[in-house]
Amino acid sequence: MDTQKRFLVLTPFERPEVLWAMLNLRGITADVVSTRSGSAVVGSEKAKVYDDWDISELLGAEEPAAPDAAGDPGAPQQDQSFAEAPSGSRIAAYVSKFSPVGVVLLTAQLGEDVGNEAGVSGMVHGCRYLNGKIGEEVSAGMVLNFLDPLIEALLLGHADASQMGEKARKEGEKVLERMKAEKDGEGESDA
Repeated sequence: MDTQKRFLVLTPFERPEVLWAMLNLRGITADVVSTRSGSAVVGSEKAKVYDDWDISELLGAEEPAAPDAAGDPGAPQQDQSFAEAPSGSRIAAYVSKFSPVGVVLLTAQLGEDVGNEAGVSGMVHGCRYLNGKIGEEVSAGMVLNFLDPLIEALLLGHADASQMGEKARKEGEKVLERMKAEKDGEGESDA
């Protein structure tokens, strides 16, 4: 049985359009939203729900590392594993390679009227990624309490990430066009 799990990768980057373009170069389609606390990559992925107890609930599932383009994390390359299922942990691992302070991945698995609880309930988890590797856990409650309230709204689905990320997407497309024009200009001058 599967359900949706929301994720948010919080980065220190101030220009969401550049982050969107960087992800797009790798074939990653995700919403990128500007917040007062940095740019955030927002999405959802399938989450397993177990009918019976499973040891992976305690230990966590092993996530494959973010793919590397022959040692160059910035090399343009289409990656089918990202295009098919952009998991939060894979995106966090990839983006953390570009930040000296890393990134924070927040995940939320929510449900309505679960068990004896009425309304929305669930779990929020946070961890840090640095240099492409998972690091220490962070208190998701503390992160959500001290940062821009928009981050919590995006993670819980109370704010529309696709609508809010539209500006970053449009500006990111312009960044890619400028990069292509510069590359084409270099090729012509070499001839």
